[in-house]
Amino acid sequence: MSGALAGNFWDYLNTGHNMKGPGYYRQRRSAENHNDIESIFKENYRVFQNFDNLWNRVMDDIVNKKSLGTKANPATTCADLFRTRKGLSSGDYWIDPNEGSSHDAILVHCNATNYETCVYAKQPEADKDVWFAGKPSFLWAFKEYMDEPEGISYAADLVQLKMMRLLSNTVRQNITLHCKNSNGDMSIMTDENKEYEFNSLPRGMRSKTISNGCSIKDNQWHSRVVEIFSDNLRGFPVQDIGKFIATETEQVGVTVGPVCFS
Repeated sequence: MSGALAGNFWDYLNTGHNMKGPGYYRQRRSAENHNDIESIFKENYRVFQNFDNLWNRVMDDIVNKKSLGTKANPATTCADLFRTRKGLSSGDYWIDPNEGSSHDAILVHCNATNYETCVYAKQPEADKDVWFAGKPSFLWAFKEYMDEPEGISYAADLVQLKMMRLLSNTVRQNITLHCKNSNGDMSIMTDENKEYEFNSLPRGMRSKTISNGCSIKDNQWHSRVVEIFSDNLRGFPVQDIGKFIATETEQVGVTVGPVCFS
């Protein structure tokens, strides 16, 4: 028995016959170290991926903010544009009130002073000329004199204009009546096809005469400039301007300013 212990016993142990010895523990530690290193690599890679994704989002956000207001990256409104791009000056920018695809984005004037979004009329002027039709009569500048069946058209489709009304609280628009030997009286047609004289606007709509030279009859051109304000946004933009023409000596014209939402 003692010989067996002295001779072959340790050899027997080292062969690994269901016994654990120094070789076994070395292999185990090596495997554990390998697994630890692999876990560290996996964890570091996961952290790097998260950082890389976060960095890409930050950079995309910076790029998008810098390009906001372009045709490829329109803002929702001018107010949205100025809140995002601090210090931006007034000017013409692209917006997309109904969001989604930028294919229907519109070019507007953005007023940095009061964050207004101003939509231009496609054809803002009715020609300065003799409008007398052979007898005293009331005439709509765009629908009748300019023969535009839809009246004043704007650089935005109906959907975009509806969205602008939903996103806004107030609206204003300037109208200029050019006059030669004619008075400054005129009427407006709202987007709801309602007609009002400037001197009798409905509740919620008011006007301010900025200047009026139409009281002067000296065979020279003068003008009356009126600004309309309203919190009834459904009536805007103005669809036409009407004028009563009494004599053939009168000459008139109209310039329609952009409709400004805020």
